[in-house]
Amino acid sequence: MRKQYLVGGVAAIALAVGVPSFVRAIDAGSIRALADKEDKDGKKDEKEQKIKIEDVPPAVLKAVKEALPTGKITEAEIDMKDGKKIYSFDVQVGGKEYDVDVSEDGKILKQEEDKDEKK
Repeated sequence: MRKQYLVGGVAAIALAVGVPSFVRAIDAGSIRALADKEDKDGKKDEKEQKIKIEDVPPAVLKAVKEALPTGKITEAEIDMKDGKKIYSFDVQVGGKEYDVDVSEDGKILKQEEDKDEKK
């Protein structure tokens, strides 16, 4: 009995919104679900999230300040890679901007000048 209601409901929606629109909606939803599920390496794609500087662990901040002592942190984000927290920073030093990634135990993973940054 439930199958009849389900099939009837799907048919009613398809007729109400038009079959091509209904098919596009299902297809777009499927694509979004797959895109959110895995990245190109087959690993879970977890989004970066902006965080406040005061929410960054002291060991992480210390590592950034030691790496770029005259730098000013302009943005901080947290990301998950392989189940581990990675802190990403935009750091301004003079007229240059640097991207710095730090593990949650304070190890610098990446430090490079951001050459794409618009001045």
